[in-house]
Amino acid sequence: MNPRIADYLAKYAEPHTLHSLSSLPVWDEAVVLPCYGENLILDRALDSLERAAAQSGLRVFILVLINGNNISRKYGDENRALLARVAQLELSPGPLEKSYLQSRQSIDVLFVDRTLDGETPNQGVGWARKYGSDCVLRLMAAEKIRSLWISTTDADAQVDSDYFERRSLALSAGLGSKVGVIVHPFIHEGAEDKSSPIGMYDAWLRYYENGLRSAGSPYAFPTIGSLLTFHADTYASVRGFPQKDAAEDFYFLSKAAKVSQVAIGGGSVRLACRPSSRVPFGTGVGVKKIEDKLEQGLGFGLYHPQTFSWLRLALEQAAHRLAHSPQDPPPLEIPEEIKTPLAQSGFFRAIEEASFRKTVKDRVRTFHSSWDAFQTLKFVHLVRDQVLGEIPYQAS
Repeated sequence: MNPRIADYLAKYAEPHTLHSLSSLPVWDEAVVLPCYGENLILDRALDSLERAAAQSGLRVFILVLINGNNISRKYGDENRALLARVAQLELSPGPLEKSYLQSRQSIDVLFVDRTLDGETPNQGVGWARKYGSDCVLRLMAAEKIRSLWISTTDADAQVDSDYFERRSLALSAGLGSKVGVIVHPFIHEGAEDKSSPIGMYDAWLRYYENGLRSAGSPYAFPTIGSLLTFHADTYASVRGFPQKDAAEDFYFLSKAAKVSQVAIGGGSVRLACRPSSRVPFGTGVGVKKIEDKLEQGLGFGLYHPQTFSWLRLALEQAAHRLAHSPQDPPPLEIPEEIKTPLAQSGFFRAIEEASFRKTVKDRVRTFHSSWDAFQTLKFVHLVRDQVLGEIPYQAS
């Protein structure tokens, strides 16, 4: 076993006790799917994964982690309905406590009950993705999963039939030996109507990603947890998903991009969109906020495009400074308008800390590790709030 993975499992992984490993089959791939109050839509996700597995000729292990508290009537009722449905299937016990293994044509689904009747601190979606991924990592260590890649998706997502196939083709075609995370392309259902709340939210997401890409940011990729496939070594290197109630995908990708490359590829994922209050922010909450704004007659805005032009200039100036000796650095030519947002987001401090590294490569890497995805987003927000404001959204 890779020493980094062994160290992670020993020190940082969730404490699993896997039983009866010898009786388990060996799977080709593994997918982790958190499920909180989603009994009514889970089958769509599982059916899509089975179609993808069948098309690729793979046997796929899917861990459905039923999590969250059952205090909420809406989500607790759906959790209970799903668990009742699983009980009616009379499945064999799985390798974890309160788990049940269902064998289907091309997939084996392990339903794991981690619901609680009281408050559940640290059991949000971040914890759920980490718990499931850690379990998969232990199965890999036991040589029960052949692939070293772990996928995560959600109950409101449907993968295309070429989901596994296109990812394998991308890797075999030389996607890059340094790639540690693959972000699958996504399609929001209903986003074709650019004047609808989901169409507006989808446009906002892509606008920000494209803005970062135009600026040359190394963090120009979607940060949606249902789109991820990551290498076990990269996962262990960043110590898994942060145990957050939301944005676990954003922080995981930000850390992963510091130790490996993040690439966009593989088969697409279709995302259903539902206004939601299960998490403090994310797609469901974002769409709900847009709906509320439209109902109140308020406008919906995008970041001013000049923000990304300034971001590009700042990154170019940082690279130019770090390419020179710290004993004789060239001056930074920064527009007056963004000096305060850059300072408040830690830009100048990151340059100073990175400048003492020996090589240009190490200086640039250290800078981007310090001034990362979060600091970049902070800068964009500061420019919006202090300098440029927003531009009105125009459906096209």
